[in-house]
Amino acid sequence: MYIYYAFIIILLAVFIYFAIKKHSKKWLITVIVLTLVFILSIIINFIDKNNERNKKSSEVDNSTKEAIEQFEQMVNKNSNEKVEYKGSEILGIIEIPSLDIKYPIFERSTDTPISLLYGSLNKIGNAVIYGINYKDGKVFSNLKNIKKNDSIFITDSTGVKLEYIIYDIYETDIHESAHTYENKNKIITLSTVNDAGTCQIIVKAKSNN
Repeated sequence: MYIYYAFIIILLAVFIYFAIKKHSKKWLITVIVLTLVFILSIIINFIDKNNERNKKSSEVDNSTKEAIEQFEQMVNKNSNEKVEYKGSEILGIIEIPSLDIKYPIFERSTDTPISLLYGSLNKIGNAVIYGINYKDGKVFSNLKNIKKNDSIFITDSTGVKLEYIIYDIYETDIHESAHTYENKNKIITLSTVNDAGTCQIIVKAKSNN
């Protein structure tokens, strides 16, 4: 799309040059028409992208609500059965009050907004949780705004809910693993890409329980 825009701008510059040089109404009309087409294409592209974002946002909201309700119903029944939503197992719930976040955590899958990449929830070790950055405020889009000492709450499949306190926030290479070995504490590591998609945002938090 950017190549298309660059081509149109260059083309407009050429027509403007000839319109000025030749004092031609024909060239001037051509410039006006091309400019209108260019502006119209930008508007259409903006509308399409906005509609796509709204559709995706709505889908995430609906899926989140349904998955959380299904998970909480199963936990309240004290059932040991796995909770699945659209073919993916729900492992728990993550809540970050400072970011107004409450989402289900799924088993590792590229098709789910938030998934557990490594480890186990609320167990000794380092559980790495990846969330998509939709750039619209959904899921982990606002993870860049989180602060040290903010609380993260994790509810696991047994219904146990633990509080984790953030102690480290940093950025690293997008291809670097966020997993680190831990055998003494209950650690969770949140991971997402930054808005530009050039690096990872890493958030680490520890439970005192």
